[in-house]
Amino acid sequence: PIVTEEPIVTEEPIVTEEPTEEPIVTEEPIVTEEPVENVVFSAENVVAAPGADVDVYVAMAADFDYNAHGINMQINYDNEYLTVVGIEEAEMMQAVVDLGGYNVVDYETIPGSIRYGAFMPTEPLNGEGNIMKITFHVSAEATEGMVFPIELVMTEFINMPEFDETPIPCELIDGSITIEGEPVVTEEPTEIPTEEPTEEPTEEPTEEPTEEPIPTPPTGTIALVGAGIAAIVAGAGIVLFRKKED
Repeated sequence: PIVTEEPIVTEEPIVTEEPTEEPIVTEEPIVTEEPVENVVFSAENVVAAPGADVDVYVAMAADFDYNAHGINMQINYDNEYLTVVGIEEAEMMQAVVDLGGYNVVDYETIPGSIRYGAFMPTEPLNGEGNIMKITFHVSAEATEGMVFPIELVMTEFINMPEFDETPIPCELIDGSITIEGEPVVTEEPTEIPTEEPTEEPTEEPTEEPTEEPIPTPPTGTIALVGAGIAAIVAGAGIVLFRKKED
């Protein structure tokens, strides 16, 4: 018989893949920015009845030295329903005076806006506390649930050691007056008429006229500064807080 041989099967060669190395990616280091330290200025949130007076404190807070030489800010309110009765200095305004600086508060020149300025020409201001107490009168026309914002606007808050101004970062937090309660009714006091005593006419002695000396006008820088301060203080609603001379 014819024997046929089985065909020889050749195995395919095994191909080994060369391992490919993936590039090592190095992550960029995360840079964390230092938080900016802000001086926080804030106004109170208070409640008042229609026709009542209410006090609102404006304050500043910081737990670091900010070294302020100048502050120029506005405190804005709704003058249709709110009237400024008066303003009293608090500890931070007193601190400005103790440092030999000046505070100027104007609450009548611009309706609906209190302007506050402080200048420390020598020692800078630091610390925290209330700046001022503002007393508002709420109109009797205000109704329950009305909310009147007390808005703070910072025009200038600077460090100026050698006339090189550097702004100081700050944060402003507005306050408000919310109307609640029954209207406050104030009764006008009734005046009791009083009789004026009848004075008997007396003869006045005749005085001879004397010539008054003509005053000499002040001159020099001190006189001009004094006149400027007098003009500021004479303005209605403008209050100058400064250190008294010894």
